[in-house]
Amino acid sequence: MAKQKKRTGKRMGPGRPAVVVDEVRQRLFNKHFDEGYSADDLWKQNRDCISKRTAQRLVKDFQTTLDWRRSPPATRERSDGARRWVLEVLRRVVDERPAAYLDEIQRELREVYKIRIHVSPICRYLHAPEPRGLGYSLLVLEHRAMSKNYGERKRFLDAMAT
Repeated sequence: MAKQKKRTGKRMGPGRPAVVVDEVRQRLFNKHFDEGYSADDLWKQNRDCISKRTAQRLVKDFQTTLDWRRSPPATRERSDGARRWVLEVLRRVVDERPAAYLDEIQRELREVYKIRIHVSPICRYLHAPEPRGLGYSLLVLEHRAMSKNYGERKRFLDAMAT
């Protein structure tokens, strides 16, 4: 049976625990800037708590941010233009077929418009108020689905095609 390493770092959220706790990070920052230690010097004096690569990464981070605190992780979010485009496409799809299930909407967005989006954001975009979403309620969608006359619509499309 393989030995498991004992993790001593604090958890910063979901995922792996932080390798270097804040107290050690602050001490290494002070040694680097106040006493002029290089990444190799920091590693040689603190082999018990950091690796050589971690020391190099910390020094690089210290030099870019000029602070010992961790920078928050980068978040990926859609731009406003992309969100507006997704909302317009979603509006078009839902207005075409208001009785469609969320997974059917998702499939059409993926296959026709090449938009990869999970079911939960689709639901959120449908029901969120106007600036962030479409502002549709279940009552609005039900009313639209009931008021559609598919036979009349087919006759109209046939007439337009000739």
